[in-house]
Amino acid sequence: DDMCVAYQKEHGQRIIASQKSDSENSIEKANYVAPETPVGSVEFVKGKVWVKTESGQTSPLRKGMKVNESDTIITSNEGRAQIELIDGNTMSVLPDSQTKLTKVQVDKSNKKTMIDLIKGKVRNKVKHKYKGADYFRVRTRSAVAGVRGTDFVVSYEVTQKAITKVQTIKGEVELKSGDDKQIQSVFTGQEASFVIAANSGEVFSEDEINKFIARGYMTPVYKMTAAELKKMDMQTDVENDR
Repeated sequence: DDMCVAYQKEHGQRIIASQKSDSENSIEKANYVAPETPVGSVEFVKGKVWVKTESGQTSPLRKGMKVNESDTIITSNEGRAQIELIDGNTMSVLPDSQTKLTKVQVDKSNKKTMIDLIKGKVRNKVKHKYKGADYFRVRTRSAVAGVRGTDFVVSYEVTQKAITKVQTIKGEVELKSGDDKQIQSVFTGQEASFVIAANSGEVFSEDEINKFIARGYMTPVYKMTAAELKKMDMQTDVENDR
């Protein structure tokens, strides 16, 4: 009768809607991607600065934004930015630079930070002490700078040669070649470089770069004068721009 037909129509639609909802939920679960956990926040930005995600999406970097692991910070010729990582350490990306937050892992028993400096210059203020398997490192294509807790600047310049330079403002930095065969300790007020003969006008494979690294050389440690150290400190501390 009419009452049965009305009942079937009403409840039939509810069943179809329920089945559709379950199907959509299944699709959503299948396509679900866990949200990224921020590994730092932007404390300061001056000039044009961008953030590039692992997927290749690029957008302007703004003060207060959160950054994630694998994000790359890109600065223009006049741009600079300061990022505070979740462990309290700070990273200042200086003009005309590209820096990738390759790994920022902070657990009580497992602290590992790896920053890849693709080009340009970055200053790091590492407040916490790292020991054992824990580490804080800045890596270029040819060398690695590792610290236990310090304030230092790493630059990577490629012209006729690729030069990774470390300047230590406070503490100690261990500068190593990419193959770990050459090691130099750089203390407060000192600088040193690792040099390989890679021309920026050419593209090299990993094997070719490894051969360059094997033939590369570590410069002697150079002691900066008080005036040089002060100038470098002022030029690389973005807080002076506030």
